[in-house]
Amino acid sequence: MYREKEVKYDVALERDEAKLLRDVERIVLEFGFSIVPKESVTRRYEYFDTRELYAMHHSETVRKISEFTPASEKGKFRYDYKKGLITERYEENYWSNRELNEEEMRRRLKLPEVYDGLEVKARASTRHTKRVLQKNGTRIELALDHFTLEGGLQFKELELECKNGDDVKNERLGRRISDVLGLVRLEEQKYTRVMRMRGG
Repeated sequence: MYREKEVKYDVALERDEAKLLRDVERIVLEFGFSIVPKESVTRRYEYFDTRELYAMHHSETVRKISEFTPASEKGKFRYDYKKGLITERYEENYWSNRELNEEEMRRRLKLPEVYDGLEVKARASTRHTKRVLQKNGTRIELALDHFTLEGGLQFKELELECKNGDDVKNERLGRRISDVLGLVRLEEQKYTRVMRMRGG
């Protein structure tokens, strides 16, 4: 497993996304980062858990993400297992060009035995608007995510994930963005938020 180094913030649904991104980019440039725009993409999410909701109660995530393009990604589907607090989170990934059955998913993600008997607990689609930020060997992926849950509930989050280099710069940049733009830092994983909104 590798450590996920990210900070994320809640974004009000009514907030204008184009203006927010312009304001964020201005702050990013003030910090001396270069910005590489990326196309907005839509992904489908399925969240898995046990009947007793072990993952939700232990701040873990088991999910499948689909609608990747194999020509530019490692496969059509990505399976993720995340564990730990947002500030100290670890992740295991597995890419595939076909959907995995439950036994394959548990084996490929090296899930603990407690995950015997996985069920789909939630589905969502997400529009990701991304930017790649670079400075002196530090590479940060910035994403504005607009989640739409099955049933129509929605939320938005702004994420900054340090892919390479100094994650302290990521923390400082995130704090500056939140201070200037009035964003509230989130300490809740997406799966927990999804289940809370659904009343799960």
